[in-house]
Amino acid sequence: DVFGLFGEHVFVVLKTVPSFMKAASCAWALNCLLLFAHEVYAHVPPCGLFLKFVSIKGIVFFTFWQGFIIWCCERTGAFERGLHYIQAKSHAEGLDDTWWNVAQLKSGVNDFLLCFEVLFFSIL
Repeated sequence: DVFGLFGEHVFVVLKTVPSFMKAASCAWALNCLLLFAHEVYAHVPPCGLFLKFVSIKGIVFFTFWQGFIIWCCERTGAFERGLHYIQAKSHAEGLDDTWWNVAQLKSGVNDFLLCFEVLFFSIL
C-alpha cells in the first residue's frame, strides 16, 4: 500500500496486465510468422519450411506455457516444498543445505526443461 492510496488488488492487477500483454504479443508473433510462411511457401525450395515453422512455434509456445506452469507452481508452494525436501536430504547426507533458494530452484527447473525442449525441436 503506497501512502494509503491503493489497495493490494490494484497491485495484483498491475502485475497481471504485463503477463496478458506478453501472451498477446506471442500470439501476434505466431500469427505474423504463419502469414509469412504462407506467403513464401511457394517461392522457397523444399527445405522443410513447415518443420522449421513448427519448431519455432513449438519453442515459443512451450517456453511461454512452461513459464506459466512454473509460476503457478511457485504460487502454490510446490517449489517451497521441493526446497524443503532438498534441504532435508542434503542435511541428512551431511551436505550444505543452503545452496538454493526458491528463485534459484525456479530458474534451474526452467533452464533444465528448456534444454530438453530445444533438443527435441532441434531434431525437427
